[in-house]
Amino acid sequence: MARVFVTGATGFLGLNLIECLAGKGWDVTALHRPGSDLSVLKASGVKTVIGDILDPLSLRAALVPETDYVFHMAADTSVLKKDQTRQKAVNIDGTKNIIAAALNARVRRFVYTSTASVYGAHKSLIDEETEQSGKHSPIHYIQTKSQAESSVRMAAERGLDAVICNPGHIIGRHDQAGWARMFLHIKNGTLPGIPPGSGSFAHAKEVAATHIAAAEKGRSGENYILGGPHFTFAQLIHEIGKLLKKDMPSGVTPGFLIKMNAWYLEYCARLTKKNPSISLDAARFVCQHHILNSAKAEKELGYNPPPLQTALIDCYRWLAEKGAI
Repeated sequence: MARVFVTGATGFLGLNLIECLAGKGWDVTALHRPGSDLSVLKASGVKTVIGDILDPLSLRAALVPETDYVFHMAADTSVLKKDQTRQKAVNIDGTKNIIAAALNARVRRFVYTSTASVYGAHKSLIDEETEQSGKHSPIHYIQTKSQAESSVRMAAERGLDAVICNPGHIIGRHDQAGWARMFLHIKNGTLPGIPPGSGSFAHAKEVAATHIAAAEKGRSGENYILGGPHFTFAQLIHEIGKLLKKDMPSGVTPGFLIKMNAWYLEYCARLTKKNPSISLDAARFVCQHHILNSAKAEKELGYNPPPLQTALIDCYRWLAEKGAI
């Protein structure tokens, strides 16, 4: 029976992973901070341990020697300027801390959840051979994930058996801060225009299951892009509108207008001390194009991305269960 350690276990993708791991009957330990909602973890029957990836001593105490697989999913995905200091610490320093703990514990394999955005924005197809340009991205989150992935690569050179997963846009159950916000914007009529970008949309459950496949049979030192069907954000919004029975406008808002509006809202937010409804980084993100080729993950890991509607319905039903829509 495999012994597993998970960071970010109470997050969106982490909870999907925990549900997948629980079905395998493995010995799973989920790291969490004090005060975290543990309802899903307790229902899944996994062990929990208090710790923080910014506290190296807590990681060393929590991560027992001879652990088979470490899944490092913890990340700060904020797109708010006020959160950038914390985001840098969590995504970069936190990754270095868990790497050090994993090396100290001599774990069998380290699976890191990066993002396909580290390859940069392209209108052409992105695969694992595409040169990564994320460290030059104007979006702070992507910069930090790019630097964290570099740390994983350097650790691999020091003997860490590491595999890197690069998901696209993830949609599914347990989402409270990602694409689920699009459902809420559409429901509440607060959508600040239809953005001109596009992307490949992955189902959270399938991405989580493929992380397990990466642990079991991924090649050490390799990246695996986990994409899905490609849609423009306009098409995505119209699909969500259908689920919510909301009529959506057909026009697309020019990217420069979305960014100008976000810049203005951020300026106002500095005066009001309230979060803007859309940040400049979020505006930049939805104006980009990420078209992903997941052929490598499909061939080597059995990755099988379902239709977009499957992921959207999964997210919609979960939000309905929670009374959010």
